[in-house]
Amino acid sequence: MPKGSSGVNNYIKNLLSGPNRDAPSIPIDSAQFQNLRTAEEIIQNKSVEYIVVFNNTAKEAEAAFKGNATSVGIPANVNLKGRTITHNHPNKNWGGTLSFADLSTFVSGRAASMRAVGRGREGGYIITATG
Repeated sequence: MPKGSSGVNNYIKNLLSGPNRDAPSIPIDSAQFQNLRTAEEIIQNKSVEYIVVFNNTAKEAEAAFKGNATSVGIPANVNLKGRTITHNHPNKNWGGTLSFADLSTFVSGRAASMRAVGRGREGGYIITATG
């Protein structure tokens, strides 16, 4: 193996390891999230993380969970394949950037899209599957 490739291999291994199923995850009523825009307006300025999973057309919220100030988990029984996932990052300093855990959830869950909105100056970020 070339020098330095173990770091890349570990990164890929961790990326494929799956969603954070151990983080705090309190189910909340998903009916309040009528569409992506409404969901992101509701959760953007919250002081703890929220995650909302929309169906494969991204028009209906299927599940929603509340976490803590640094993370939110998704229970193992929640299907992410082909779904659009949006969540917030309550930290005022780094806003809506996608974290390593976000990318891991997106890739391993085979989601259609992962979105993050934040309180910070950055606004939001979106990653979308292309194939």
